[in-house]
Amino acid sequence: MIVVINPSGSAGRSFKGLHAYCAHDQDSAETAERVDWMDMRNVAANDPTQAWKVMAATARAQNELKRAAGVRTGRASKDGAVMHVVLSFDQDEPTDPEIMRAAADEFLSQLGADPAKMRGKAKPKRRQFADEHQVVMYAHQDTDNMHLHLMINTVHPEHGVKLPTSNNQLKAQKWALEFSKRHGTDAKTPARAENMADREAGEYVKGERRKPRNVYELEQAIAKASNDNHQLKTTVATERKKDAALALRGRNLEQLQARARDRLVQAHEARKSALARQLQRGINKAKADTREAFRPAWRALRSRQQAELRTFEELETSFFGRASNMAKTVRLSSKLIAQDKTKIITRTFQILTNAGQRKDYFEHAQERARKAVERQQSERVSDATKSLKAAHGVKMGANRAVFVEEWRQLTNLQQIERANLKEAWKKRTADRTATLEAMIAHTQKVESEPKPGSGVSAERMSALKQRYAQSAAQTPAKEQDNSRQRGNRQK
Repeated sequence: MIVVINPSGSAGRSFKGLHAYCAHDQDSAETAERVDWMDMRNVAANDPTQAWKVMAATARAQNELKRAAGVRTGRASKDGAVMHVVLSFDQDEPTDPEIMRAAADEFLSQLGADPAKMRGKAKPKRRQFADEHQVVMYAHQDTDNMHLHLMINTVHPEHGVKLPTSNNQLKAQKWALEFSKRHGTDAKTPARAENMADREAGEYVKGERRKPRNVYELEQAIAKASNDNHQLKTTVATERKKDAALALRGRNLEQLQARARDRLVQAHEARKSALARQLQRGINKAKADTREAFRPAWRALRSRQQAELRTFEELETSFFGRASNMAKTVRLSSKLIAQDKTKIITRTFQILTNAGQRKDYFEHAQERARKAVERQQSERVSDATKSLKAAHGVKMGANRAVFVEEWRQLTNLQQIERANLKEAWKKRTADRTATLEAMIAHTQKVESEPKPGSGVSAERMSALKQRYAQSAAQTPAKEQDNSRQRGNRQK
């Protein structure tokens, strides 16, 4: 048993495209001779050929499903909702439809996560496995090994939460090892058991990187057509090293570009912070200047109010003085008394008869005078602040314009760098193809019929080369890079 979990990319966003690939023959959108049977799980549809529409609608309604289930919505995942898994059965393993279906169901029940069995903070909130999700199965018989394609919707059909994908490769290989042991085929993949034992012992073991199917088929065809196995292995190893070097260049480029973007954003934020500090310094200076400008007015007001208070207290010591204070207090407090017309007589009487009330009204009148000066000072500060904030807005707009232009230039530069990397991948693919074709020409197996028992015809070899060249011209550099860094398949 071999399990392949294909990396998410542009194909990870199209149920329609993956269904078209799995439900029909290669290079044809009408015939389906290689499809033995199809089946579904958790899909509300009667026809497997229409199931992809239901799955796509479920993925689009993810946020609605979450809200209905009381789950907090968030930003959509960048990997899309489509998951593509291939279960390839060994020739010595049973391939009856019921057995293949049972194997697929068993595999789906292992793909996911149970927080009760996990440690650490970064774990899902609920138990969730792929057997709860929408799945379409496609059984193919177009190769020596019967295999089953699984199109999985990673969006749960009830609550919309995405399927946990942590350590999927390791879970898949562990299940494949157990399946192979049950059917006595584990000896054909000894490295898988060795790697699993090393991992259980705490060692870090990285699986072999996956290669594109066209490369694999061409290499296998060359292996069948060639008698010089040592030369084949040497050539393939050399080509793989060149691929790995270019893949490393792509990863380094991605990291450098990410750091360049981060530096640009940090510079923009630093300028924004500097402008904010400049604005605050301006506001503080405006307040200080205004306080200094109003300092003479405050001195004069305090001096006048202290003299009034001394006079008030001296007048309170004589009858005629109190009468004068009464008249003065009524005049100073006329506005306050007028605010409550229902108590005008009462308050006036209190001023005339109560010395304490007269002093309270007198002090309140002085407080109103101080508040008036404070309002004048605040209004002047507010006017100065408005002017400073308007100038700050202009500077912020200019800073934003600079950032947008710098971002545009950086984006254009990085697009050129990615285009150059893509062209480098095209050249690398062309060079690899030329090298492998040179081997075929050297063994004189391309233009002539193969020897009996070789199992490779000239027409088959030509078709492989043509498909290889077409794929090399169409495969984006990033996808080729991902096919090398995401694979964790064990032998």
